[in-house]
Amino acid sequence: MTAGPIPGPVSGVPGAMDLEFLPGVVCPTTPRQFLWGHCIVETGRAGQSLDVKCSVVAGTQFGVLSRQQMFACGASSSGIARRLANGKLETVHTGVYRVTGFGRTWEQSLMAACLAAGREAAGSHRAAATCWGLEGISDQVVEVSTGRHRNPPSGPKVIVHTTRLPNRDVCCLGPLPMTTVTRTVIDLAGVVDGVRLEVALDDALRTRRTTLDRLARRLSELGGKGRPGSEKLRILLEERDPSTARLESELEARMLRLLRRAGLPRPVTQYVIREAGRFVRRVDFAYPEHRLAIETFGYRYHSARRDWQRDLERGNRLQPLGWRELRFSWDDVQSRRQHVIALVRQGLLEGPLHQPIRKPGPGMQ
Repeated sequence: MTAGPIPGPVSGVPGAMDLEFLPGVVCPTTPRQFLWGHCIVETGRAGQSLDVKCSVVAGTQFGVLSRQQMFACGASSSGIARRLANGKLETVHTGVYRVTGFGRTWEQSLMAACLAAGREAAGSHRAAATCWGLEGISDQVVEVSTGRHRNPPSGPKVIVHTTRLPNRDVCCLGPLPMTTVTRTVIDLAGVVDGVRLEVALDDALRTRRTTLDRLARRLSELGGKGRPGSEKLRILLEERDPSTARLESELEARMLRLLRRAGLPRPVTQYVIREAGRFVRRVDFAYPEHRLAIETFGYRYHSARRDWQRDLERGNRLQPLGWRELRFSWDDVQSRRQHVIALVRQGLLEGPLHQPIRKPGPGMQ
């Protein structure tokens, strides 16, 4: 059967369609119903065979369906065994099957893991961040969370987290039960490094899919200090707290005034550096044609060793691209102005560290 796209960042993947418009299917109204009975095909449709019914349900779920769903379609245990034997079905996990007419995709594997993990399950962590399209996360990891499960999904490429997962933390992204963006960011803190977490957090905030207050409140409710990555996320949230952001905005304004009064070109503010279309880093000021980046840091930065380490990692990502980076503190901008001006002027004169290596395109020798 031909299926259309589902809404959201995973759209365009074959084998899924908007359940609301699928004839003959009673659509669940909550995310939990996807994992407890799921889509139940109306039995009153004259002439509709069992194979057609099962294919319709599988077509809404990237080509997979559960044993319970097959029973709801009218299958028996022997009928399922017969279809497994003749190749119409293939076992993905215990009680979860792929209709062999559908191709294998990462979304299919994630859907199958959610079905296998049970009614408490949802895609989470890096899988959820990838489905939500959070910047900096594109790991096609099959990763789910569940409150409990009897037959956990198996396989070396499936990660299952057993955790509290109340209804408020789960929603639907097309046919996939998924942790909300707020819960996804909180979970992400425990499985990715600080740089990737920061990029994903800023994207979620910039696109208004969550807020600082919502994140801080939910993090506290979920257990705060004992939660993996919670301290790392808390530091990032504090850095973005509007009540402490005034000083940083004032510092950036002073830096711009200093450059203008020195007769230097005006830099691009909040410049996003990309490589081959992929996000690398956002910097406070940049002279792109000179590959010169400038960062300013206020009193509250660099208070711990981990902050220095994170900034070092961020800086190291620019060097292979030929970018120079200058960093100035509040004291530099306020009390060592000539030193700041001299370093910026020198950086503009020297230009890029080197030209980035580019692969030859079609027709180039």
